[in-house]
Amino acid sequence: EMREAIDLVAIVDLPLEVALDRRIRRNIQAGLEDSAASVECLQSLDQFLNAYLDGPLREGYLVINRRALATCDLILDGMKPIEELAEQVVQAVRARSY
Repeated sequence: EMREAIDLVAIVDLPLEVALDRRIRRNIQAGLEDSAASVECLQSLDQFLNAYLDGPLREGYLVINRRALATCDLILDGMKPIEELAEQVVQAVRARSY
């Protein structure tokens, strides 16, 4: 239904190990900032890692990434600075506007 309303699909392609590292760091930072929530953050992280490593989560991410990359209009290198990624998106939108 939404396909006709979407002019451009951009995907930020990020290696799974980098995405996992960022997720772990966010949970750690949240636990460090709020000691009352630190146990909850650790439990959440433990559940996520169990689902990621021992469950279907990692394979799900891989399947979704493959599908998204195969059908998108623009693939962005998620290892590049956000300013550079934003500029690439702006250029792609401008190119489609003409």
